[in-house]
Amino acid sequence: MIIEPKERLYTVDSAAKRLDITKGRVHQLVIEKRISAIKVGKVLLIPESQILKYENERRPYTKS
Repeated sequence: MIIEPKERLYTVDSAAKRLDITKGRVHQLVIEKRISAIKVGKVLLIPESQILKYENERRPYTKS
């Protein structure tokens, strides 16, 4: 994974808010390697490119 110098990095909390999912689901996506993240100390940072990639590939939610 290549991170551009000016690329915005999201914490798990801010990524969850942007994607409208739980923090636990963000962790699950990282574990499943559907989103790449960088660990800095105890904090996971997710590049904006990974957020955009996930937004484009996930299925749209439709109520039954």
